[in-house]
Amino acid sequence: MCHLTGHYAALLLLTFVAGCASEVARPHTVVEPPLVPFEQVFAVADTVRLDSTIVVGSIHYVDANPSGDLLVSDPYGAVYMFDRHGQIVRTFRPEDCLIGRRGGRMGAAQFGPAGTTIVYHGAIGMVVFDAQGRCLASDAEARDLAAACSLADTIHTIPGTSPHAREAVTYTLGLERIGVTKTLPPKFRRLRAIFSPLYGLALACFDDGPYYTTLSRPDAWPVREHTHPTQAHPRFFEERERDLSLTRDDAAETRQIVSAPINGGVFALEPETRMVIYLYLQGKWRSVPHDRPIGIGLGIASNTNKFTPVSTLSQVYPLGARDGYIYSAGDNEQLPNGDMGNPVVLRHRFIPPTDATP
Repeated sequence: MCHLTGHYAALLLLTFVAGCASEVARPHTVVEPPLVPFEQVFAVADTVRLDSTIVVGSIHYVDANPSGDLLVSDPYGAVYMFDRHGQIVRTFRPEDCLIGRRGGRMGAAQFGPAGTTIVYHGAIGMVVFDAQGRCLASDAEARDLAAACSLADTIHTIPGTSPHAREAVTYTLGLERIGVTKTLPPKFRRLRAIFSPLYGLALACFDDGPYYTTLSRPDAWPVREHTHPTQAHPRFFEERERDLSLTRDDAAETRQIVSAPINGGVFALEPETRMVIYLYLQGKWRSVPHDRPIGIGLGIASNTNKFTPVSTLSQVYPLGARDGYIYSAGDNEQLPNGDMGNPVVLRHRFIPPTDATP
C-alpha cells in the first residue's frame, strides 16, 4: 500500500495514483535476451586519472552529471567530487552534518537536482548538500539504505539487508518523508539478511520512475505498478532453488552464496534504459576473462521497449552508469615519483542495439 503525507500529496498524486507495487505483481512479458560480445555493446571511451592530492583508498560507486563531473564513493573514507578532468572539486562527509554520528562503512552518493548532492551512510543516515557543499538537510533515521536516487525534486530510497523491510520511501529534497510504497518480498530471506549488493546498486531512477532489484529476480522491477516494461531473463541467470541453510561455518556460508547467480543491482544507463548487473555466474559463463574472477553478466533493456533487450558477459565490474556511459575502476596509477596513486576511472560508451528507435 502506498501512503502520501504532507503538502506534497497533491503534487505527487498524478504520479502515484496509477498504483503502487503490490505483493501480487502483475504478469509481465518475459524474454530471453540474445547474448552478444561485450565489444558490441560497449566501446572504450576514455580514462580519468583522479587528482593525486586526494587519496582515494577504494572505489565502490561512481556517479556522473551531464557536465562530466564525477562523484566517487570510498567505503572507508568519504565522497569526492572531481571535475571531468579528474581535478578535485569538493569532499563530502555526512558526519559533518550528522553531528555526533560515527561508525560503519561509508555509503554512496548521487548528484541530485539543482546542483545538490545526496549522500547516504548505512550506519548514520542521509544528507543532502547544496551546490556549495553546505548541509541542506539531514536525517539520522534514514539508515540501512541499500540505495537512493533522485527524480525531479524527490528522493527515492530502498532498505538494505533487513529481510522484513519492504518499503520504498520517498522524500523531498529537504528530507521530509512524503511517500511509502510496498515492494515485493525477498524470495530467500536468509540470503537477503546476509548478503546485500554494494551501496547504490539496488535502486535507480528513470524518466518513468524508480526501479529496484532483489537478489533472486532476473530483472529490475518498477516501484510503481502502472509501469509495465518487458522483463528480461538472460540465459546465464540460473535461478536459485533454495535459501541458505543455517550454518556457523563462514566458509560454507560463502560457498552457498556464490553457488548460484545473484542479481547485483540496477543502473540508469540512460533515462529510459536500465542495466542490471549479475554476479557469480556459473559454469561456462565464467570462461571468459574478467578483471574480477567472479563471473559478471550485464542485461540491458529499454523501459519503454524501444529495442530488444540484450545481454553480455562483462569485461569490467560496473560501479556506475549515466548518460550512456558505464564507469569502472582500473589499476592504481603509478605516479612520477614512484608512489602508487589512486585507481583510475574507466569509461565505456553504450552502443544501442541496431533495432533501437531513434
